[in-house]
Amino acid sequence: MSSVINGVIAEYSAAGAFIRRILEPPAGETLGPEPYSTGTPLGIAIDRSGTVYYADLGLVVRNGSIGPGPDTGTVRRIRFEGEDPLPPETIDAGLSFPDAVGTFVP
Repeated sequence: MSSVINGVIAEYSAAGAFIRRILEPPAGETLGPEPYSTGTPLGIAIDRSGTVYYADLGLVVRNGSIGPGPDTGTVRRIRFEGEDPLPPETIDAGLSFPDAVGTFVP
């Protein structure tokens, strides 16, 4: 599950029980004129190795409204060390409203 407003990606069991947060903005960081440093995730994909990919809309606050910034969208990935998520890596930037990602399985 992801939330574009609070920048969280959470993991749940197949039965719907909360397991953990995989991504959240650093403590004290708020959505403002710049996007969260970890992004505002919308579309999520997971590859065979368990790497999480997400489309970051790049939401910002302007004139009291929340919306995508100009070319602030990114595509990011989260790799894991054992069971622990590593900080997200940006793999593409300068995008306008990226809302989905996918993985290719030949």
